[in-house]
Amino acid sequence: AAVSKAFMPARVAAQKDFIADVVNALVAQLRERKSCEFMRDFAWTLPMRVVTRLLGVPAEDADRIKHWSDVWVEPLAYGLSEERELYVAQEEIALQKYLVAHMETKLATPGEDILTELANAKMADGSPMPLAEKVGLAEHLIVGGHETATSALGSGMMILAQRPDIAAALRADPSRVERFVEEVLRLESPSAGFFRVAVQDAELEGVHIPAGSMVHLRFAAANRDASVFARPAALDLDRPNPRAHLAFSYGVHTCLGAPYARLELQVAFRALVQALDDIALDPSEPPPSHIPGLSLRTLKALQITYSAH
Repeated sequence: AAVSKAFMPARVAAQKDFIADVVNALVAQLRERKSCEFMRDFAWTLPMRVVTRLLGVPAEDADRIKHWSDVWVEPLAYGLSEERELYVAQEEIALQKYLVAHMETKLATPGEDILTELANAKMADGSPMPLAEKVGLAEHLIVGGHETATSALGSGMMILAQRPDIAAALRADPSRVERFVEEVLRLESPSAGFFRVAVQDAELEGVHIPAGSMVHLRFAAANRDASVFARPAALDLDRPNPRAHLAFSYGVHTCLGAPYARLELQVAFRALVQALDDIALDPSEPPPSHIPGLSLRTLKALQITYSAH
């Protein structure tokens, strides 16, 4: 509720031209070459430009915020050394101090942005929202707005590089990009799963789950459930239930930024398939691999070749 205004349909729609301008500028840079490392040259830049704009912080801070976001998700790999855990904690504190400083500035010079809304946020009883809550929300919005969109952009481009028939279909009929985006989200589920605590005894497929035990809900597995999706491992642009996936979770846990993610992905892939042809994985590079982790699914790098229209 504290930041809901920023995610109202009218506010989302108002960002479309800005997103298109960023996409077109990035695509223009790609067209000057015949290959690129897509994650570095496109996939992280677009979401981060959108995040900095929505937060109301300087665009030139994108590199720092990208670093903090990447470090913030490292513990989700569940394999850090103590030394690395200490480094992550120090960097997270640096991010928190950055956010607090900007929220204090917003109190004096408000803008139409998320940090202004958080700086003035109230609890249900009218009391000021605790600072820890404000900072925590801002951190989650940064990570949620960047990491997952970056992952989906990379995954979608990897699919196009491996499936020239899909790229040709989107080029011939750009209206099918929306369905392509939903299939990318379903098949590659940027948020693969998260931990929950069972509130009561339960049994699932013959496995007893005691109350109080921790479980890991696998959205990625649900998104390939054959009882919901026919041919679940296939990318199907004519699927009758394209939005039945759980890539954005469900119910009270539904991703607040889903409208922005969809907008970014749709604008990006429409522009990319129209501007680039013969998209392929670079044969001189190792096959793409993912950053190790249990909850997120992000490519380490994606080296591609192409010809520009």
